[in-house]
Amino acid sequence: MFKIRNCLYIISNEDRLNVPMFFRVVKKDEHHLKYMQEFSDNYNLGYKFGNNDSNIAPVMLALDGNLVVKTSFEYMKMAIFYIPELVTNSQKEWFDNNIKGFENCDYVGFSNFTLLENGNFREERIESVTQELEIIKKRNANYLNKISGKEKGHVR
Repeated sequence: MFKIRNCLYIISNEDRLNVPMFFRVVKKDEHHLKYMQEFSDNYNLGYKFGNNDSNIAPVMLALDGNLVVKTSFEYMKMAIFYIPELVTNSQKEWFDNNIKGFENCDYVGFSNFTLLENGNFREERIESVTQELEIIKKRNANYLNKISGKEKGHVR
């Protein structure tokens, strides 16, 4: 499934937005931001990203529970993953099925986001696929714990 070019992948949190994976090829003279706005517009998320929001847009989408992946092969082969606080089963499955396709990149980076009680967020950057696999497993386990608690009527 991995494409060798400038691309955008968004794998939604199926509990909030149960839609197929969003994939766009970013053409020459276009930006990933155009397609993040399209995703927001298509699913009525209410974002109005401005021209200078290319760095914050994937963060906002990840904070909303979406797994966002941007690839860029203009100067070097790189992939940046924006990881939500809770990783759903479909997001983990997509990650597990596709991570090997990114091995030929010169740079693979991961930004893991956690919402804080004061409404802010914390970002942890990782550049090791092996280390990130462990984080993804933990975030998926946290997701499973959260949904099993809801099913039993617990408040977390």
